[in-house]
Amino acid sequence: MRSMKWIGLLAISLALSATVSSTVLAAPGAQQGGGQICVQAFEDKDGNGMRNEADEPLLSGIGFTLSNETGRLASYTTDGVSEPYCFGNLAAGQYTIQARSSGKKGEATTPGQWVIPLANNAQYDVAYGWQLDESAAQAASQTGGAGQSSTSPLGRIALGLLGVAILGAAGFLAYQLFLRLRSQ
Repeated sequence: MRSMKWIGLLAISLALSATVSSTVLAAPGAQQGGGQICVQAFEDKDGNGMRNEADEPLLSGIGFTLSNETGRLASYTTDGVSEPYCFGNLAAGQYTIQARSSGKKGEATTPGQWVIPLANNAQYDVAYGWQLDESAAQAASQTGGAGQSSTSPLGRIALGLLGVAILGAAGFLAYQLFLRLRSQ
């Protein structure tokens, strides 16, 4: 009789562990995902809408929003280094990617919105081109070169006044030294 109880308990525990295992194993499969949409933004210098990796660098500060029929799912802002960035583990379905510039002067050379029918385990790449205004492009290309000061205008005025004071003090000392030498 005792052995029957142990066999019964063993059968119940095996049944429970099989139920728990099948629930745990079924959870990832319920998403039926694995697809991804990868995004990047680039400076489209020639304005053709296609990236030439040798001449057209990645851009920072471009925001991408991923949504589907249920609403906004995720967002990402480019840093100009870590791209392409992939929204991953997406189930099959229709997604919308929307790009937005955060105050960059210029104009888009590619669409700013894509509707993507994503299949299971598929990857879709989105490249957003942006052509900077000439003045903005020149300012962006200068990275601390010669002739560029990081001092504020008020700081430059203070440095100028300090220079005038030092020259004035040096002149005063030279004049005093001249008077002493002359009186001897």
